[in-house]
Amino acid sequence: MSKEEDLVKRLLQKLTAHGTPNGPSGGEAAIALHDLGATAASPNVKPDLKKGAELVITQVIHDQNKQYTSKELLDGAVKGAAALGTENAGIALSKAVHSQVPAATAREALKGMAALLARGKGVSGVGIEKMTTALVEATAHPSGEVRALAAEYLGTHGDAKHVKKLESLAAKDGEGYVRNSAKRAAEELRRRLP
Repeated sequence: MSKEEDLVKRLLQKLTAHGTPNGPSGGEAAIALHDLGATAASPNVKPDLKKGAELVITQVIHDQNKQYTSKELLDGAVKGAAALGTENAGIALSKAVHSQVPAATAREALKGMAALLARGKGVSGVGIEKMTTALVEATAHPSGEVRALAAEYLGTHGDAKHVKKLESLAAKDGEGYVRNSAKRAAEELRRRLP
């Protein structure tokens, strides 16, 4: 067993105890989720362990609307998913950019999706569609920083159907820096189109 696999097993055991009297605090669990994603991304980790890590991390993100999930726990899961970099992690990240998610966490989710989209390989058409749809949805986030970043990533990873959305954001957003980001993104997207 590699040292990375040993660490993944220990982190999974630690996270299993979260919520029990002797388990890790919310902050400790958040750090463990991030470490779990980063460690499980190693090529030295067997697929079954990587899948277990992915399941734990993505479940926290998917459950955020079904049950109370602390900001720090959600943030740790988002950072873990971004570090893991699998298609399922990217799809989970697409669920972490809606308007109720704190801006800092939504930005981390956007960065993780953009890195996965930039890598290109290992992502199906369905995964790409879910992540680019989340980028569009993030252009309506209450935070201007999130909207600007979503626009930037749409310019890089979007397609022809996103040009009008970016042009509308460039014309109508209440924040000048968001309008500028959307304008540059629309120009970038038009340059990339055939």
